[in-house]
Amino acid sequence: MRYKSTAVITRNRELLIVHSVTNSHWSLPGGKLESGETYRQALGREIKEELGTGVVSPKIYRKLTYYSREKKERTEMYVYRTKISGEPRPSGEIKETAWVNRTSICARELSTSLGLVFQSLVTDGIL
Repeated sequence: MRYKSTAVITRNRELLIVHSVTNSHWSLPGGKLESGETYRQALGREIKEELGTGVVSPKIYRKLTYYSREKKERTEMYVYRTKISGEPRPSGEIKETAWVNRTSICARELSTSLGLVFQSLVTDGIL
């Protein structure tokens, strides 16, 4: 089982997604927990590493357990709705970021987890 913490960052009904240098699909910013880390600590570290910003007032949005077709294993993931403390810029393993709406996201290849979260965001009226 893998353990991940990811962020739903929105502005003007658009969602921030990231494209890693190692994957063909787009995903939410965030990543796996390191040894001894809490989900909240992992979220802060991953956002700093990937986007060069801090998280502001993160709140748990969803907890998902799913089978990752990319990693070929079960994953438990906490998804936080959060604001960030600056303008995001790709860094580390992230080669590109994009702000997408419920229409423009359809033109991109999405990770398993982003596909699941996207459905919830639309149902909940966030996107």
